[in-house]
Amino acid sequence: MSAAKFGDEDLELMPQITQVSDLEKLKQILRNIVVANSITELQNIL
Repeated sequence: MSAAKFGDEDLELMPQITQVSDLEKLKQILRNIVVANSITELQNIL
């Protein structure tokens, strides 16, 4: 989903996201992908 929004630069976040095992944290990340205006905003929640 974020690749369509931010292009290839979001792929840098994948290693961090794949390390998250808490389901609630993953849901939070998904919600933030939808509303974030930049990669920096997504990085701040990781």
